[in-house]
Amino acid sequence: MSETTAKSFKVEDPFSQIYAKLWDAFENHQGFTDLVKVGNRIRFDKGAVDPQREKILENDLPEVAVFETSGENFSITPNKNSSLMGQAVYEVRVSTGEMSGETLRRVKWEILIALTKAGVDLGDLSFVRNINVSGAFTSSLGNTAANRGIAGWSTVFSVVVDLNIGVDVILEL
Repeated sequence: MSETTAKSFKVEDPFSQIYAKLWDAFENHQGFTDLVKVGNRIRFDKGAVDPQREKILENDLPEVAVFETSGENFSITPNKNSSLMGQAVYEVRVSTGEMSGETLRRVKWEILIALTKAGVDLGDLSFVRNINVSGAFTSSLGNTAANRGIAGWSTVFSVVVDLNIGVDVILEL
């Protein structure tokens, strides 16, 4: 049996585990939690129906949201000695409501520190082989759609997670 056991997939799928670990990485880093209040961390897990506020106020920023996104690709070889390999892609959106850009730069830096501290396996996910931040932190000023009505700096970037799950593990599910 491969190092990733079927037991680790009985309760949750790997995508939900990665999503939770991304948030764990952010929320376990004091630099992030000092900047982004609990209510401004938009999570789409833990039974959330619609975690975004309908109307955002200035004290609701900075806001960080993590979305599952397209761009995933997987290679499947139906051989017991092979692996399901691929990438899961998550989008991180940061909205600040500030014109100076100072908070945006600080939040981006704290997110990078948090991901670095979590490591290439996001802490303890044996099927995660690597994480990459891509999308060049596409930042913009005055994107009121991203800031939901409040002018200020915002950014969007992708976290690409490389997976490798033994087919023998999947066949046991």
